[in-house]
Formats: sequence, structure tokens, C-alpha cells
Amino acid sequence: MLRSLNVKNIALMDNINVEFGEGLNVITGETGAGKSILVDSLNLLFGARGDKELVRMGQNKGFVQGCFNLPPGRADALEEMGLDCEDDCLILSRELTSDGRSSCRINGKMVTLSMLREVSSWLVDIHGQHEHQALLKSENHLSFLDAYAGEKAIQARNMAGKAYEEYKGIQRRLHGDWGTDEERARKIDLLKYQIDEIQMAELEPGELDELNSERSRLLNIEQIAQGLNECYQSLKEDGAALDLIRSGISAINSLGRYTDDFNELAQRMESAYYELEDISGELSEQLDASENDPRRLEQVEKRMEVISELLRKYGDTEQKALEYMHRAEEELDELLNAGQTIENLKIELEQKQLELVEKCDLLTAVRKNAATQLSEKIKKELAELGMEKALFQIELDKKQPSQDGADRAEFMFSANPGQPLKPLTKIISGGELSRLMLAIKGIFAQRDMIPTMVFDEIDTGISGRMARVTAEKMAGIAALHQVLCVTHLAVIASMADRHYFIEKISTPDNTVTRLSLLEEEGRINEIARLTGGGETALARGHAREMLEACAAYKHGLKNNT
Repeated sequence: MLRSLNVKNIALMDNINVEFGEGLNVITGETGAGKSILVDSLNLLFGARGDKELVRMGQNKGFVQGCFNLPPGRADALEEMGLDCEDDCLILSRELTSDGRSSCRINGKMVTLSMLREVSSWLVDIHGQHEHQALLKSENHLSFLDAYAGEKAIQARNMAGKAYEEYKGIQRRLHGDWGTDEERARKIDLLKYQIDEIQMAELEPGELDELNSERSRLLNIEQIAQGLNECYQSLKEDGAALDLIRSGISAINSLGRYTDDFNELAQRMESAYYELEDISGELSEQLDASENDPRRLEQVEKRMEVISELLRKYGDTEQKALEYMHRAEEELDELLNAGQTIENLKIELEQKQLELVEKCDLLTAVRKNAATQLSEKIKKELAELGMEKALFQIELDKKQPSQDGADRAEFMFSANPGQPLKPLTKIISGGELSRLMLAIKGIFAQRDMIPTMVFDEIDTGISGRMARVTAEKMAGIAALHQVLCVTHLAVIASMADRHYFIEKISTPDNTVTRLSLLEEEGRINEIARLTGGGETALARGHAREMLEACAAYKHGLKNNT
């Protein structure tokens, strides 16, 4: 749930702080007051493209921040992103500068835009005019269907996508340019040379790092020997550390005739003495080994040159060079057996094609089942929205297999009795489109786990009795999700659990947008304005009746759920 929103220096909004509640949160206001700016701010917060024109004139940057409840089951995913969440509170913020640069943060930590979008997808679904347009493009209909089909479609589509990639991979290899006999011979000679060059070097992973360390030691052998000698003398020289510790041990052991209190300290000093004596022995061995050896330095540097040259050609580490050699050996084997390789690839391609068809058929079956269910549910929702005679059907046609299967979906629609089903994209009106989208949203709301839904003027083209039905649908969705709704319909405003009024305030020098939560009298006045009756006694009385009727409807809805 979106708890609160802060918008600073975005268009006409200089500094807006607002807290939202559960249920239906409605925002109304005069045309041009800034309702679309509020939605633009939300889109910016959730990862939309940052247009520098959004930054308030005269300001260096704009800022949007939202505080959300973390949805159940998302804590692990958040932790995988390296993000913490205390008290299940998730704070998203986006800053946009006047030169078009933007930065994103989650709980104060800088994140990428893609991370912000992913987290936002858990939290909010924004529906606006762009989604109306999405319905009018038949290439989007398959996405709507798969979204309804849910996890079954995701799994089946992933399997079909994997089978398609495997099929295309074999196809690319089969149709690759095997070249003429002369070209293959040249390629074979090159591969043999490369393989031999790497094999002869007898590379070992990590060898160059070890040689570099040894080279550094050989180049600085005098300084190393001097340091080792000083350390050794500080331990073994007459009167040095070991002699002093031995004297200390004798002194503390002599106290044993009087008390046992110092026995443990004596044991610890003896342990330290033997440890240091052991260290002095190792230092002596290192000193003996620290002789200047020009020939070894020359060997190390030559070996480093050989390895560096190989890594320059075949990979920046020994492991990558060895991997290159293995790939070269596979390619050489294919070229040496080109005829047999091509036959093997043809057989494998046929097998992959059968697997692809099988996976696509499974996906088609899932989609057909979902299409039947969704079509029936949409018809039922449309009937409740006053389109009792409307027909709706999702047609699936076959296409060439691709990453998303072998289906093409088309939403078919007829608004009037006796009229045949035709592609929705060609015949639906604006009001019908709004009702269809509301029907789809109502269906998805029953399955969707996203806690907050934002509707930007979904009531476009709707009036009269349908406005009342639309308001009831919104209340039904709000019983399952937090809903933020920008509307111009009085009946939807009357259905609100919280009603906000947005207004533009102008002075001779400045213009700002303000957003405020309306109390009872303020709601009555605003609903009266929305009905077109102004603030007359008659209009205010009608507004009260609408509020009472909507309150009664919501009470009944609550009792039935």
C-alpha cells in the first residue's frame, strides 16, 4: 500500500505531502489543476522516462518520494538486490535535474532504473489512457491473455522459448558457412596451430599471478634479505628477544617456591618462547634461500612473456585461454568431420523441431483454456456494466513458432445484437473501450497480488447509469486493493473512502498546485460542483444523498465479502 507521497518542484507542484489510506482514494479538481501532473509524478517514481520539462521552472531539480508497505514474500527478493527494509517500510525516490539527469533510490540506497522498475512492479499497477491504446493494438492481446493465464502460461511460455532458442541455435550452426574445401583447409591449419600453441605452453590457472609475485621478490631480493636478517638478529642475537624471554621464564618459574598463582603465566611465556624460536628457524631458512639468482629472474620473465602473449590472443586469464582451446578443438573436430557433422545437425534439428512443436502445443492448450474462461468473465462483467447484449471472444490463430510460442491472439467484439464479431481494434467506441478496460481490470483485481492500483480517468466516455455501475466496480476493486483514482464523475467521488481535492492557486508572481484531503462539508461542495449544479442548496442536497447511497452500498459490499 502507498502510505504517503511527497512531490517537490515537479511542474506546478512546489511541495506536496499527502497520506493515502486503504480502499478507494479519489482525486478530483478543475481541468488544468494538476491531476495529470500527479499521475506523471507517480509514473516518474515508478521508472518512467524522466523528461526534464517536468522540473518546475526556475528550479534545478525535481523530486518524488513514496513510502510503501512491503508486500508479503518480497523480503528475500529485496535482500538479493542488496537492499534492507526495516519495519516493512519501503521508500522509493527519484530525483530529476533540469538538464535531464536522474537518480533513483530505494530506502536511501542508490539503485539502477531497472531495479526501481522491478520493485515498483511489485507495488503498483497504473492504468491510464496508454492502456486504452494498448487494447487497440492486436499485438498486445496475447500479453493480456497470458497475464490472465498466470503461472501456467509463464511456465509453458518459458519452456516454448527455451525450445525455440535450442532449435534456432542448431539451425544457425547447420546453415552456417562451412566454406569450400580450400577455406576449410585454411581454417583447419589455423585451429591446429592455435591448439598446439596453447598446449605447448602447458598453462596453469593462476600461474601468471604467481610468476609476477616471484618476479617482484627476485627484483627486490637484497631489500628482502636485509629485512629478514634484521628480524632474525632481533630474535637470536646475544641479549636479544629470545635471551630476554628465557631470563623472564627463569624469573617467573622461581616464584613457584612461594605460590602457584603464576604457573599459567609461566606456561604462556614458554609457549611464546618456543613459537619465536620456531619463527627464527624459518627466518634462517628464508635467508639461506634469499640468494641473488639472475638466471631464475630471466626464466621467470621469459615465461611471463610467453603467457602474456597467449592471453593477449586467447583471453585475459589462463582459464579463458584454456576454454578457447577447448572450443577450438570442438570446431576442429567438426571441420575434420564436416560431412558427418552436417548429417548429425540435420538429425538434431528434426528432434528440436518436434520438441518445439510439442512445447508450443502445450502453451496453446493453456491459452485456449484461459481464452474461454476470460471471454466468459468479460461478457459477464460487460453485462453488469450495461452491455448485456455485447459479445466478446478471444480468437487464437497459428503463426510460425517464436520466442512466445506459435499463437496470435485477437480480441473480437460486438456491441449490438445481430452484429457479427469483428476485431475490437476496428469497431469499439471510446465509452465501450473504457467499460471493457474496467471489466478486464475488475477480473484481474481478483487474481492480482499487486497491492495498489492507480486509475487515471478510466471513466472517459461514461455517464448516466453507467457511471453508477462504474463506481460500484471501483468499490469492488477497492475492497481487494488500495485504489487511487483520478476522476471527473461525481458518483465515483461519492464512493471514495478518502476524497482529495487538487487545485491551482495563482498570484501575480507565482502559480502552484495544492492537494488537500476533504472533510464532509468540503466533499459535499466538491460533489455538488462535479454534478454541474454548483454550490446551490439543491446541488448540495443531492450530493448528500449520493454520499449516503454510496455509503450504504459499501456497507452492503463489506457485509457480503
